[in-house]
Amino acid sequence: MEKRCWDQAAKRWYMYQEITAKVLNNIKKRNTTGLPIIFFSMIKELLIILSFINQTPYKTLEKYVEQAQMFSIKPDKFDNLLDILNKGTYQDFTSLEESVTQVFTDLETIFQKHGYPLYKNSIDLV
Repeated sequence: MEKRCWDQAAKRWYMYQEITAKVLNNIKKRNTTGLPIIFFSMIKELLIILSFINQTPYKTLEKYVEQAQMFSIKPDKFDNLLDILNKGTYQDFTSLEESVTQVFTDLETIFQKHGYPLYKNSIDLV
C-alpha cells in the first residue's frame, strides 16, 4: 500500500507544480483579486499529496487542515503556509512567496529522499 500511495502522490506532482507556479506568478504581478482562489487551489492540491504520502485519508473536507497538521511527513515550513491560510494574510506577498517557495522545495526533497525523482534528466524520444 505504501508504494501505491507514493505513486499516486507522485502522479499529482505536475498539478501541484503548475498551481504553485501560478501562485508565484500572481505574487509577482501583485494580483490581489486572482491570488486567493489560486492560493486555495494550491493548498488543496498540497493537502491531497500529503494525504497520499502519509497514507491517511481525510475524514471530511473540513478536517483537511487539522489532520494535515498532525502528519508525520510534511514540509518543514508547512505550518507557516497554513498560518497564512488561516489568518488570511496571503496579501503579504513577501511572506507568502517565501513560504510557498520553501514548502515546494521541501516537498521536492521529501520525494527525492523516498526514491521518487520528480524530473527526468533526459528527453525520451519516441
